[in-house]
Amino acid sequence: MGGWILQMLLAAAAGAAADGPGQTPQASQAVAQAAARVDVGRAQAAKPREKAISLEESVRQALRRWAGVTDEKADRAARELLDLYAKLRGDDSLAPSTRSELQMKVRGRLARLAEQIRRHHARQARSAKGRGAES
Repeated sequence: MGGWILQMLLAAAAGAAADGPGQTPQASQAVAQAAARVDVGRAQAAKPREKAISLEESVRQALRRWAGVTDEKADRAARELLDLYAKLRGDDSLAPSTRSELQMKVRGRLARLAEQIRRHHARQARSAKGRGAES
């Protein structure tokens, strides 16, 4: 129900209770309490949506931010994406199809980062061996 509709119902209930025949203050109070429960329910329903939107946006931003990551920053990118992946796994506010899509994207990016990190460490090891053989 829209907020203005709720206000009109409350005003009508208060007016009816004050001057309508057969209306009691208790009836008016019951209407007000019911309206308050509707507002609380609406606020609680909005929280999971906001949480889902926030998580989805966080994942999409991280994927964009770490799209062309340097070798030096790959570890940090992987840690952030692993954290987001864990949040996706534990989330129940996203639609299942959206969660699955985001998980696949994050897993794919993590696989590429793992390969990038492995190659970087292999290059470093070869370089260290080369410097050790020259001594």
